[in-house]
Amino acid sequence: MSKKREGIAVGSKCTWWDDAQNAMDVGGVLLCPHCKEPVRGVVESEEKFMQGVNERPDDFKAFVKWTKGKCFTSFDKAAISYRQHTGKQVRL
Repeated sequence: MSKKREGIAVGSKCTWWDDAQNAMDVGGVLLCPHCKEPVRGVVESEEKFMQGVNERPDDFKAFVKWTKGKCFTSFDKAAISYRQHTGKQVRL
């Protein structure tokens, strides 16, 4: 039986962030489940993760929330996908 991981895992070489329990675990090393790159770290909670984001404009906050669980190699590519899926532009 595996122990539930708490917090928010953040990708190191991609834009992925999600609940830590959704990270891939290979021998105790957490990885992005999409690109399989190591996780940079785990933040205590989504509220803590969003602290810096909440200081930004509403369109940026909506964009970051939309990226949860998605893996892109850059925020520019994520912004293009966001525009294609939502019809909304985001200023990075």
